[in-house]
Amino acid sequence: MENVFESATDFQVVNLTPHPMNLYDPNTDELVLTVNSSGAARVSQQMEMLGQFSVAGHCVDGGYNHFGGVVGLPDPQDGVLYFVSALVATRAWELGRIDVVSPLEYRRDSSGMITGLYSFQFNPSLAAEQ
Repeated sequence: MENVFESATDFQVVNLTPHPMNLYDPNTDELVLTVNSSGAARVSQQMEMLGQFSVAGHCVDGGYNHFGGVVGLPDPQDGVLYFVSALVATRAWELGRIDVVSPLEYRRDSSGMITGLYSFQFNPSLAAEQ
């Protein structure tokens, strides 16, 4: 796949998160695109427990995750960007995928809740190509 920033293609976005993706114009704060979920790309994980500890008088389990490969991410297609979580994107970028994007700048409401995004985060290797 060619560098998306050098392409004349008007890209289609496939949302592989479990919730709608709302893209806003950063200059007008106008909603410009909503893409509903088309499935879920995930990073496989295996939890390892380390033990238990006390928090405010309650017994809490503690451990860590072993993160594995990406599951649920389709093969690259010309003219398609896959919108995923930052964790999935990072793993996909390690595999050389440049068609996978995640949120870069979030849009928040007055209470601080995320309501959408203003921009996409791309594979950092594309910066070296600029």
